[in-house]
Amino acid sequence: MIPGGMTGYRFEVFPRVPITIVRYEGDDELGPGAGVIYRMDAEHLLPAEDRVVIAELLLDVLSGRSIEQVPGASNEGRD
Repeated sequence: MIPGGMTGYRFEVFPRVPITIVRYEGDDELGPGAGVIYRMDAEHLLPAEDRVVIAELLLDVLSGRSIEQVPGASNEGRD
C-alpha cells in the first residue's frame, strides 16, 4: 500500500517494457481510479495500441475479472 490510499503493482508483461499500475481509492472530491506508468522509452518499443490494450486487460484482471471474462482476450497459446 502506498501512503494516501494507493496501491501499486508492477508487471513484467513484455520483456523490455515493465508496466506499473497505481490504483487509488478516491475521496470526497475524486472517485477511485488508476494510473498506468511505463518506462520512458516505451513509445519506441511498443505501439500505442499495444500499451493501451495490455493496460486495459491488467486493470480488468485487477478488478476481479478472470482473463476469460475480459472482452477480446484470446485463449490462443494458453494451455
